[in-house]
Amino acid sequence: MQAPETAVPARLTITGRSGSIVVRAGSGAGVEAHGAKVSLDPDGSTRIDGGSGKIEVTCPAGSDVILGTSSGRVSLEGPLGDVRVTGSSGSVHIADARSVDLRVRSGSVEIEKCQGSCRVIAVSGRIEIGDAGEIDVSGVSGTIGVKSSAGGHVRSTSGRISVGLDRAADLDVRAVSGKIEIDVPPGVAPEMRLHTMSGKVRKDVDKGSDCAITVKTVSGSITVRRT
Repeated sequence: MQAPETAVPARLTITGRSGSIVVRAGSGAGVEAHGAKVSLDPDGSTRIDGGSGKIEVTCPAGSDVILGTSSGRVSLEGPLGDVRVTGSSGSVHIADARSVDLRVRSGSVEIEKCQGSCRVIAVSGRIEIGDAGEIDVSGVSGTIGVKSSAGGHVRSTSGRISVGLDRAADLDVRAVSGKIEIDVPPGVAPEMRLHTMSGKVRKDVDKGSDCAITVKTVSGSITVRRT
């Protein structure tokens, strides 16, 4: 009797010009792709090259993904490893990854879960992050929302910013304009350095030394509140 094939995480490099790209991580042991050409690189990684149509890929859970596209919708489903996405325009959805490095010019970004570091650079559009480790988020215009994180850095020119902490962790937020809201979990008393040239500052948590929250903006209100 032949032993079942073990599902070993793969390394994928996926490219497309336009159209949607869907990557699904499952329990299977191999990599399958529809709507694209599949080849193996000398380092053992799988290369998937598509054109302007729809690309669908299935891979083992925990696989690392490097993905580049000009325009279109990108959806990465299931538990993945280290994920890196670059794009010009379109929406990006990531369900679950070990780490994320995402860079897009315009379009909406949604990351449900990122276990480790989560880096997002977007020129314009909405950025929504659910649960993440340390964050490094930069945007020019558009809203930035992080439900839960282990601190980090946020930079924005204009638009509303909302960041939640799930532990005592340093957080640094810099903006030019827009409302800024920081949620602090129970039992955490942060040192707060909050500065706005035009706007109100509201602190609904006790000050302490568990971590440092630094917020600077030119115009807009700043609120630090209990979760």
